[in-house]
Amino acid sequence: MKRTCLSSLLFLWVIWLGTACAATPNITQQAAEPAFLPSENQSALVTPAPTQEPTAQPPLEEFPTAALLARQALAETLGTQPEKVEIRAVESVEWPDSCLGLGGPAEACLQAVLPGYRITLSFEGLDYVYRTDETGTNLRRETDTPFNLPSSVEPRFLASWQNAECTEQALLLPEGLSFGVCGGSQTLLTWEDGTLPAPMADWLTRLGPFQAETPAGIVRFSGAGNESAAPAEQRAIAEWLKMRFLAAQSGRPQADWGLALTYTRQGGFAGFCDTLKVYLDGSVLLSSCKDVDVDFRLTPAQLEALYRWYDEFSKIEYVYTDPAVADAMSITLTVPAQGGQEVTQATLDEILTFCSMLIQQARTP
Repeated sequence: MKRTCLSSLLFLWVIWLGTACAATPNITQQAAEPAFLPSENQSALVTPAPTQEPTAQPPLEEFPTAALLARQALAETLGTQPEKVEIRAVESVEWPDSCLGLGGPAEACLQAVLPGYRITLSFEGLDYVYRTDETGTNLRRETDTPFNLPSSVEPRFLASWQNAECTEQALLLPEGLSFGVCGGSQTLLTWEDGTLPAPMADWLTRLGPFQAETPAGIVRFSGAGNESAAPAEQRAIAEWLKMRFLAAQSGRPQADWGLALTYTRQGGFAGFCDTLKVYLDGSVLLSSCKDVDVDFRLTPAQLEALYRWYDEFSKIEYVYTDPAVADAMSITLTVPAQGGQEVTQATLDEILTFCSMLIQQARTP
């Protein structure tokens, strides 16, 4: 009897176990749902790809001196440090003339092949292209690369002047002239009509940047043009800044600062009554009792002649009166020259002819 019960119980347990196993569903392993789903206004989290390091600029020793000088010129123009200007490309080129193929209509360019470079510079996303000779002493900016200042940059100054001892200094700013002592306090004198004087505006537009030591002082110029300033033009700019400094310092702007030559002629059959004044910055003023005053500027060649007379000879004072009794013509010439040589008759005649030509030039339409 006991054996029968045990067998029955064992049989029932086997049947229950089989039924339980048959009822268990087949489970396939699936990927778990993400715990966070981005909404329409949210972005899924993405692991950023590693950024590439910027390509390092080659060592400066690998660039020609001309490229470094072009970089320095652009940095001075932008009022920034040369290290912030990138040299992007340096291409060896043979230029067709001494003006690097960028000569103006009034320039005399030597027609001879000139080896040099075409240099591409970059600053804050803007490119600037310069042409140079092999040494970099002759450099110009290409006209088809407009000169634009980045919005974050303002030039420290447009031009500066100082004497050799640096006891006098003038900084040319868009709003006026700042003057004083090097490293000391400065006084700002704003432009009378709120605009930059015309001669300086012309230089800044036409000429490229340079730094020069001249008889009038040391000048740094941040021009945005593509022409190279001739030595006489560099001095004229220095003279202009010096004259402005003296006028601002003295408080006498109407004085004849920088007057280099005065020529007058009176009488004669034509009834002359002309006074010609020529200044060291190259400005010329012709006044007459018959005509309205005329002002213009000397050419670089005329400037060279003026500076030669002014630097070589001692003060020149000349008076001539026509011996004719009626309608006699008188001429006076004064040149406060700074040299030590006595003027010769040949040089005196040259200066008198120069003055007559300037009067004719002023009256030529």
